[in-house]
Amino acid sequence: MQYGTDTSYYLQYYFSYNSSGTVSKISVVESHSNIYDIVFAYSNNLIIARRLLPGDTMTFSKDTIVLDDQKRVIHIGHISNGSGPSYEQFLYDDSGYVFFHSNKSYTDNYYNYTDTLKWSNGDITKERVYFPYDYYYNQKNAYNYSSQLYKLGNTTARINDYVNYGMEIYNSKHLITSTNDTSYYYSSPTDTTYSYNFDSFGNITFIGKIPKGQLTETKIVYNCQ
Repeated sequence: MQYGTDTSYYLQYYFSYNSSGTVSKISVVESHSNIYDIVFAYSNNLIIARRLLPGDTMTFSKDTIVLDDQKRVIHIGHISNGSGPSYEQFLYDDSGYVFFHSNKSYTDNYYNYTDTLKWSNGDITKERVYFPYDYYYNQKNAYNYSSQLYKLGNTTARINDYVNYGMEIYNSKHLITSTNDTSYYYSSPTDTTYSYNFDSFGNITFIGKIPKGQLTETKIVYNCQ
């Protein structure tokens, strides 16, 4: 998987898998140089994701992911050498969708926020992000979708979830076509649009994302079908 706008600077993510189908390692490459690996360990309803420098055994950051009995993410604890510890919590409605997410830092209130979501037809339709200590980042988002179902290999994950945790958290049913977000600070809406290419199996091979006039490209390569 590759992020970037040109060949001179981009990020690549190489996934390795266990025999059970879970992700065992993600190698992150920046402009042809391996900058770190994420190594995963699984134990019942607990997943440990450790970030290591290439060829090193010392962890520079760690995520502790807690699952409920339905294997949904309910808590993520973050520890990093460069910042204080923090954690995220996720609450689900009766239909199994995340309706509330919170992020809290143990050392700096500036990073604390809550995220409230509404769903319809299997997709997130509205989102309200609230930063109590920094109103600059407060925003409301509205999402539009195509009738095309998500098909990213065997997962419905948002790519951001997958490259960090090796699994989905927010699993909207359809492909997003646009986001309209209104910042409390600026008050004027900002549109982000998405476009896709597919292979002959229906898997996504390319995502074009245009936020605020700047194109970001994501390329996805599969090693098997």
